Parts: sequence; structure tokens; C-alpha cells
Amino acid sequence: MLFRKENYRVITSGFLHGDIWHLLFNMFALYLFGKDFELIHGIFLFLLIYFAAILAGSLSGLYNNKNNPDYRAIGASGGVSGIVFASILSTYPSTITIFSPFPISMPDWVFAYLYLGLSFFAMRRINNGIGHDAHLGGAISGIIIISIFKLEDVLLRPYFLGGIIIFIIVLNIIYIYEERNGLIDTEKAWKNYKKSRMVKQKQETELDMDYLLDKVSKHGIESLSNKEKKRLEEISKNI
Repeated sequence: MLFRKENYRVITSGFLHGDIWHLLFNMFALYLFGKDFELIHGIFLFLLIYFAAILAGSLSGLYNNKNNPDYRAIGASGGVSGIVFASILSTYPSTITIFSPFPISMPDWVFAYLYLGLSFFAMRRINNGIGHDAHLGGAISGIIIISIFKLEDVLLRPYFLGGIIIFIIVLNIIYIYEERNGLIDTEKAWKNYKKSRMVKQKQETELDMDYLLDKVSKHGIESLSNKEKKRLEEISKNI
């Protein structure tokens, strides 16, 4: 994006998803939190927070991966996170139930702290292709915008608002400290991740090849299905 000057991708990436489950999960969360939010606060504020949070999430991801030339991210997670936190801050206390892998219910303020904390931890330590930094950036932008436009609603939960602000400040202090002291090495982490992926793919390829060659030696080439023949051909080309 930066090399080709395709700056529009910081927004359009929010319309793409890795697979159907990624899309369904994001849209379910958006419906769950966004339905009542839009009814209460209107479509303008809903869209403003949604797209601003996508932008904030994308920029957060770009900054946190500025030393990683292979960085890529898609999905509306930043926008969804912005709506989730704007909804929590501007409504009365409620209970949130998470169905993964079994139902877990918790107060919304507990969910908020867990979400921010886990996203921050994953952003620094886990490199699995999921845009955890977009989650964090989107959530922060949602908190800021709803506080600007609906401060009277947000102030109905002053301790929650104050706690979240302090928590975000602490997370940023930790990040700045670790970055300045060389405790965060995004480029190295991504290289290690790619290396482990290559090792795993090589192992899978070797297992497939052993299975197919063993089947051919015992039953002949005609015993292979079209799919298996295609797989054997792919392996042969890559050897």
C-alpha cells in the first residue's frame, strides 16, 4: 500500500475478509452491538464511528508493523471494535455472553478490560495473521468519538470511563517503553512466524508425498483419484 501509494486501502481493506467465518463473526458482532446503538444514536454517528474505527485500526496496524515488509491485514475488525466500545460506554451496564467454546457471561466492563488487554498482548506477542492492533486501534477511536458526541451519556458511567482511559494510557506507556528498549521486534517475530509456517508446510508436503507414492507402488497410478493426481503433480513441480 505504501509503496504503490494506494492509501485508499486503509478503508477498503475493511470490506474484505479472510473467509466466510471471519465475515460472519464480524457481522454478528456488529449486529449484536450496532442494532440498538444505531436506533438510539442514529445512522450518522454509527457510520462515523464505524469508518473512523476502520481507519484507526488500519493506521495502528501500519505503525506497529512499520518494520515488517510482509505485513498485510483485511477485515472490518477495527470498525466493529469501535462500535462495540462506543455501545458499551453510551448505554447502561449490561451482561455480555460469549459463546466460545461454551457460554461465558460477564459484566460489560469486565469484557472491555479483557478485550483491550488481550488485544494489546496479542499485538505484541502473537503473529498469526489476525489484526489484533486493528482491534485495539478501533476500540480506542470508538471510545474517543462517543465521548466527544455523547459525553452526557458516557458520563453516566464516570468510573468506567476514567478506568478505561487510565488503562489505555498504561498500555501505551508499556508499549513505548518496550519499543524504545528493543523489547519489541516485529520484524523478527514475523520472520520466525513465516519460518515455522514453511517448516509445517514442508512436513505436510512430505507426508502427502509418502502417502501418494506408497499408494502408487501398491496399487498403481490408476488407483489415485483426480485430486490425488493433481496433488502429486504439484509436489513433483516443487521438488
